[in-house]
Amino acid sequence: MKKSIFFSPIHFQTRINVSELENNFLKIKNELKKKNVLTIYIQTKNEEESINDKYTDTSHFRSNYYIDLFKNTDDLINSHKRDSKQRLKKALSKSSDFIVDQKDISNFINNYEKKQKVNNFGENYIYDKDNWNLLLNMNHIRYLEVQERNKFLAGGFFAENFKDVDYLYGVSSDEFVDATRILIFKAAIYFKEKKFERLYLGGGTEEGDQLANFKSRMGTIQSKCKVIRSVINIDDAEKIYGQKFSKNWFSNYFPPFKI
Repeated sequence: MKKSIFFSPIHFQTRINVSELENNFLKIKNELKKKNVLTIYIQTKNEEESINDKYTDTSHFRSNYYIDLFKNTDDLINSHKRDSKQRLKKALSKSSDFIVDQKDISNFINNYEKKQKVNNFGENYIYDKDNWNLLLNMNHIRYLEVQERNKFLAGGFFAENFKDVDYLYGVSSDEFVDATRILIFKAAIYFKEKKFERLYLGGGTEEGDQLANFKSRMGTIQSKCKVIRSVINIDDAEKIYGQKFSKNWFSNYFPPFKI
């Protein structure tokens, strides 16, 4: 079997010309197959896609909540829902430092590992130190951190993507539950000053869950993003998964196997 490569969102963020993707999808798949790519998962920022391919699914969408960075600072606060606004204002009254050049991410890693054990993260959301350092050293990835007297409160990875920014991963300490609100607000100001237009926070683990509700109340705008999931190398994928392809492969986490 040819060597296969497993990609996850921690490895790259890029923008794809969607019309080009639709019109030349089979050609693109053939080129990816030559590179030994097994599957692809793309969450677009478009609501509709028109790709006709047996091994591709575009029937799902994910809500992605974004902050409009054209808003002034007061509006960034006042656009929150009432409860979220009160908690943000209270959090901002706490003395804290916003760090944009933090190279030591050990506190982030330690707190993330604690959260993954307590919340029983699925294996697809578990990363090791090398993964995090790989992300830290990628172009257009920014690690931002909130501290209080050099003490870690919250940290997060953000991907700069043309005029948009994507919030990839974040974690806060157990000592200050609303530190994430400070992190996201300070990050919005930071990227606004760098002339970005939107800060995408993502959605929930599932549509409409507690995490999605948290993000929906932070002065965000809901965007329904079409998801493209495709098997590039069907022969290798069937060997690895141990069964013939079916549409059920698209019914849950994709791809349904890990290398």
